[in-house]
Parts: sequence; C-alpha cells; structure tokens
Amino acid sequence: GEIQLQSSYTINREGYLFIDKIGQVSIVGLTILEAKKYLKSRFESVISTLKDPHATTYFNLTIGRLKSINIQFIGEVVNPGIHSLHPLSTISTGLIQAGGIKLTGTLRTVQLIRGNGDKLNLDFYDFLISGEKIIDTRLRDGDIIFVPIRNSTITISGEVLKPSIFEILENESLPELIYFSGGLKATAQDILYIRRIIPLQNRQSEDFAIQTLSISSNNNNLKLYDGDEIIVNRIYNVDQSVTLSGAVKKSGSFPYIK
Repeated sequence: GEIQLQSSYTINREGYLFIDKIGQVSIVGLTILEAKKYLKSRFESVISTLKDPHATTYFNLTIGRLKSINIQFIGEVVNPGIHSLHPLSTISTGLIQAGGIKLTGTLRTVQLIRGNGDKLNLDFYDFLISGEKIIDTRLRDGDIIFVPIRNSTITISGEVLKPSIFEILENESLPELIYFSGGLKATAQDILYIRRIIPLQNRQSEDFAIQTLSISSNNNNLKLYDGDEIIVNRIYNVDQSVTLSGAVKKSGSFPYIK
C-alpha cells in the first residue's frame, strides 16, 4: 500500500505488547483473527489510510516464535518434574509429554493447580467411555498437574460386552460398573457373584479373608470396594421340551408348556 511497515513485537507473560505511537495494548485471550481485528483498529488511529473506504494500505498479522511454558508434573506420572511445553498445550497433551499416567495413577480425578491456588479436576472416563467432550483446559506457565494414586480397582468378567478392570469413585456403584463394561450380554444371568477381600479392620481371621456374595444385577444400593471381582455367569443351556420316541406317529422334541 502507500505505507510500508514491518515490525516485530514481543508479548509478555501478561499478554501485553508495546507499540510505538499507540502504547501498551492487551491481546490476552484473543484468537489470531480477533487480535488482528483489534490491532488493526488501534493502528487506524495513526494510519488513516487503513480505515479509508478505498483503503490503499493493508494490515496483516502473523505469529513468529511461540514461547514455551514450564509445567510441573507431580504424583503418578511416568516422568515427574518440570517440563517445557508448547504454549497451546492442554492437560491431556501435557500428560503425554510427561510420559503418561502410571498404572498406579487415577484417570478419574486428575488435578490442575493454578498459581493462584484454583483447582480443576478432570475425569478422563467422560471421554474414554462416554465419548463426551471434556474440559481439557489450556495450560499456563507455572501450572501444576497432580495425578493422585488410584483408590479402587474393580474387575468385572464373564457375560459383559467389555470385561476389564475399572476405577470406581466414592459415589458410584454396580450400575455404573455395568455401564463402563458396555452392559450385560443377552446370555448373562441376572444373579451376579462378587469375590470380595474383607477389609483388614473387619476380618475375624486371616483364614476367612475372602467372601463370595450373590446379588441381582439390578441392585443399586450395593457399595463396591477396592479389589472386588464381579463375575457374570452365562445362562444355563436348558430347553423346556419333551422328547417322544418309540411307537408314536411322530417322534422328536416338542415344546413343554405347563
């Protein structure tokens, strides 16, 4: 256009940059398009040809080098410590950079701790099992990601669509576990069996530290404990029929109705 100007500016940690003849401006929280629109309006105050209906001067904004951010990972992560990450990193991408979560770590209550003390919990089951969009917050310089120890390990096997090991929160019980496992198969029995390790404080003898319970799959009140094993058996292959043979006109198996 009529005026040619190319300048580079550094954005500080607070999201401010200083421009000659304009002063200090803040673009914190803005997207590239939003920042371009805002800065163009500020430049129009000193370069009149930018706002002319038949503008002969044009404004363009590009990003140069992005400054990395330092994030501290503590708890049950493979590589704890301070990691230098891309400034657009989120909780999940940051955990990947730190090597991921250990088998002893929780996927249900991953904590993001801000510099001002604010905390945010992230439950990865919302995404991994339900396919829901999670609040995978963008990280800021100085943030702390804490992965606590997993407090429960519940196994479900047998006639479910996805036999596996799951982590149950304090307010969850059998219906949530069945949901996590994909639900019962059509061949599943209604009565489920639980192999449970009696808590240490409730044991009367080490010889009887394990008990087996039987419950209905519709039981919504049963509390699950760490170490529980849920077994869903298959229905019995029994036909309600009568078999005729010998001196009859038509032998074979026939339905039996009481």
